[in-house]
Amino acid sequence: MGDMDGRIALVTGASQGLGAATARALAAAGAKVAVTDLRAPEDLAAEIGGIARAQDVTSEADWAATMDWIRTELGGLDVLVNNAGLWLFKPILETTLDDWRRLHAVNVEGVFLGTRAAIPMLAERAHLWRGGTAIVNLSSVAGIEGPSGEAATTAPRARCGCSPRAPPRSSLPPASASTRSTPG
Repeated sequence: MGDMDGRIALVTGASQGLGAATARALAAAGAKVAVTDLRAPEDLAAEIGGIARAQDVTSEADWAATMDWIRTELGGLDVLVNNAGLWLFKPILETTLDDWRRLHAVNVEGVFLGTRAAIPMLAERAHLWRGGTAIVNLSSVAGIEGPSGEAATTAPRARCGCSPRAPPRSSLPPASASTRSTPG
């Protein structure tokens, strides 16, 4: 990661795995880190010197409350890491419509809601940093080459990561970046 001293980052889905590792790496690089998940990852926040809260990424109201919380507690936002995601280990013939809708709500709509909620705050601080502010959307290699029998999971994760520059640059603050990462 480069030098993150003074930057403020939010990592969703940070209770475990890649989200927790990302939060640790950002903190180690000097960022002030806010972490969220359905259950607030308080232990992780204490470990990295960050802050934590419970958040449902499928809720517009929760996104608004999270942005207000970050502004109050940390003073703004420089990096959004849209990491929250679901994985469904079911063959498609056993996948219900409710399963499908929940996957899309978290893996696609959650990214949209987070990006939309964060852009105004990112815009306020983009001028402070060489390279501006950033949105990182984590996807999955499974979205490119799905594992056998897990087509229900593959489609929404692919949707999250199909465009490396989503959202369009015209939506972002000047000198800001949006990217995706597709870890294995």
